[in-house]
Amino acid sequence: NSTNSTGNNAVLAAAVAGSSAGSPFVSLDISGTNGWSIGTDNADLDKLVFKSSWDFLSNPRMAIDLSGNVGIGTTSPGYKLDVSDGNVNIKNTDPYLSITNSSAQGIVGLATTAGKFSTSSATNDLVVKSIVGKVLLQSGNGAAGITIDTANKVGIGTSAPTEKLTIQDGKLWFNSTTSDNGGIGGTMASNDQFRIFGAGTSDAGALYIDTYDGANEPIIFRQVNGGPTPAANTPYERMRVAANGYLGVGTTAPLAPLHVAGSTSLTVNQQGYLDWSGGHDSNNQSHVDSYGINCDSRIVALAFDATSDSRIKTDLLVTDTAADLKVLRGIQITDYYYKDSLMNGNRPQKKVIAQQVEAVFPQAVTQKAGIIPDILSGAKTKDGWVMLVTDLKVGDKVRLLADKESHVREVLEVRVGAFRTAFTAKGADVFVYGREVDDLRSVDYDAISMLNVSATQELAKKLEQKDVELEQKDVAIAALEARLSALEKRVAGAK
Repeated sequence: NSTNSTGNNAVLAAAVAGSSAGSPFVSLDISGTNGWSIGTDNADLDKLVFKSSWDFLSNPRMAIDLSGNVGIGTTSPGYKLDVSDGNVNIKNTDPYLSITNSSAQGIVGLATTAGKFSTSSATNDLVVKSIVGKVLLQSGNGAAGITIDTANKVGIGTSAPTEKLTIQDGKLWFNSTTSDNGGIGGTMASNDQFRIFGAGTSDAGALYIDTYDGANEPIIFRQVNGGPTPAANTPYERMRVAANGYLGVGTTAPLAPLHVAGSTSLTVNQQGYLDWSGGHDSNNQSHVDSYGINCDSRIVALAFDATSDSRIKTDLLVTDTAADLKVLRGIQITDYYYKDSLMNGNRPQKKVIAQQVEAVFPQAVTQKAGIIPDILSGAKTKDGWVMLVTDLKVGDKVRLLADKESHVREVLEVRVGAFRTAFTAKGADVFVYGREVDDLRSVDYDAISMLNVSATQELAKKLEQKDVELEQKDVAIAALEARLSALEKRVAGAK
């Protein structure tokens, strides 16, 4: 059409008679090769199809359907661009893929120059970002696995992270393939760094808490009243390992390898107790006092120093040594072995029995709740039931050993040959140690030692008195011997 006016178009047309006819197409053929054809596929919903065959019979490569969807590698595109059985390559200086709607934009770009797409990017960094909203990464349907919000906070298992990294309903787990690897760490201030990690070999692993730089950084354990933010929430220090390795509980300046400061009120059932002010008789009454350390087993030490100063004591009375000697003579020394030889050893013991001491020297005996080894038997378990004949009653508490742990549980039900608690062992076996009692007795051997000192003083006084009496008798005997000698001389002279 040579007329330069509106509506005068030049048209190259290829047409067929109707929908039952063939497909109109244009063939581009090079003799001896496959050639190409472009046409409307009358047999496939009138799509515009590009085929690598001159006769439009096979090898479709690209299709555009009547809604404008473009398919590459498929003739049934479901999206504006649908690529099947192939890849998409974007090659350019700072190439990127932009995804937009009316109010937001998402970009996936490859930074050829530093700072492209992100102020943090370096050369050849891949950048994924959202201009307005969050970046969500997930597999399958449902909630996102990883979320990066608009403040660049990362959430795992949550779409609303509150910290730089927030993990919801999950664990942060490190698998180490070397003897010193993994864990978490960071910089505290300047060059002071820390790391918490696990290391070791099979069945010989350990948890390490390291601080780095000048070895002057304490390790502090705190509880905070409130959440991690804001910083104004009140922290309460509970324990610290000072720079010199001293452990402080309740103090920020431990003065010894173990320094326990403060105390708590405990109620124990006492016959008596000994402290820096002397011995006290409680007559088996419920007693409330302040304690700094509560130990359920033995304490080993080279020495023990107890504060003893007259200025902190009252009602000082010199003890009756004669009465103390009588009490000491009433205490029986007994030979015995411990039932629990695993914890206490199997060596023969030569000590006192609390119940016997209680009868003659009650202030040296204390009662409190504790476990006694009165069952010591293995048993099978099923559905919380321990298959073992005992005399346990509902409400009793029993110590069970299973899964390398010790558990004290209340007896909930009892039947012939079995009892049930709320504890369910991972395996089928459990060891029943014994029951909890509220009158487990302890002996204050310091009190007995002081009783022995007093009794020894009484014996010393008796010996001193005997020495005086013997000396007086020796004088009397000497006088008698002198008189006898004089008499013998007089008798001899009379003859």
